[in-house]
Amino acid sequence: KISGTVTNGTGGNLPKGLTIQLEAYDHDMVSGGFNKVSTIETSLNANGTYLFEDVEIIEGRAFLAVIEKDGVIYNSQPNFVTEGSTELELPITYYETSTDSSELSIDRLHIFFEPPNTEAELAQVVEVFVVSNPSLYAIVAEEEKAVIEFVLPEGATNIQFEDSVFGERYTETTDGFGDTMSILPGMGGHEIVVFFELPFEKSFMAGNKLNFMQKISIPIDSAIVMAPQGLKVASDILQESGERETQGLIFNTYSSQALPIGTTLEMSVSGNVSANAVATEENSQKNILYGIIALGIVLIGAGFWYYLRGRDENEYDDDEDDDEDADAGYDDADKLMDAIIALDDAYRAGDLIETVYKKRRAELKRKLQELL
Repeated sequence: KISGTVTNGTGGNLPKGLTIQLEAYDHDMVSGGFNKVSTIETSLNANGTYLFEDVEIIEGRAFLAVIEKDGVIYNSQPNFVTEGSTELELPITYYETSTDSSELSIDRLHIFFEPPNTEAELAQVVEVFVVSNPSLYAIVAEEEKAVIEFVLPEGATNIQFEDSVFGERYTETTDGFGDTMSILPGMGGHEIVVFFELPFEKSFMAGNKLNFMQKISIPIDSAIVMAPQGLKVASDILQESGERETQGLIFNTYSSQALPIGTTLEMSVSGNVSANAVATEENSQKNILYGIIALGIVLIGAGFWYYLRGRDENEYDDDEDDDEDADAGYDDADKLMDAIIALDDAYRAGDLIETVYKKRRAELKRKLQELL
């Protein structure tokens, strides 16, 4: 039996005629992800409950309950079949909709620089917007409009997206783009990854130089800039925040305080990528882009796909030290990212010595990698 209760997170009554779809996913040993193997559906009862009976279950299979209403998708958290399981519960929170986007904010803006191509006067840039909706409504688009619009840096060209194109999910504006996807309540739960190119200048003294200017049209809690080691970032708004390593790549990181509407995020990026930034010279440009994407996924947080890709709360190594017990509550990527961010803040504030900080951060990062 797989059952659940649907509650109205906005506080009103549930609409009549809701249908629950039950999706089943099996782990793919080759890709490491999960493949959908079946979908069945049933109607929601008048008391807000639903029930699926005689469902085939296999140990390790993941189930997800989904409601689609007026183009908005509401889903439960995945639940995994464990040894001896005969019943699962998948509660869902439904939200009423609103077109008022005034409360939306950007929890984090991640900016990644890929080294300029020596044959073209263009630099590759990746931006990741992590959007928060503190309201109790699912924010949807007005007719023929976007839910939220973003301004890109001056001079951005060849704009592309990770998951869609202009004319489908995204709309093109004079200074950036709009996103038409509905945004459910929650902090940092809505993510957009956009790729574009910016022109750079060749300088005998500084090598390649890029002047970056981006107007802030939506409040941003923090901007985090990452550039491969060797590229120098100069800005009155940004402060150095150490190095990060992934996929054999080393990035210098910079962060800002809150950026209110009307601020302009300005920086200059100059120099050339250090030979120490990449593990090997072969395919270095491609490796850096892969590293940006891989590290970006870790920094962004986790949607339900990250749960499906590898959450296993029960496999802990008994031989680890007492830090293992302290981490037992960090059973999903969101909690782990919050812990890492808090740890970074404490270290920058001088509340932790370097050896303790590095040891603790390495352990949290290891756990996060296991989940992802």
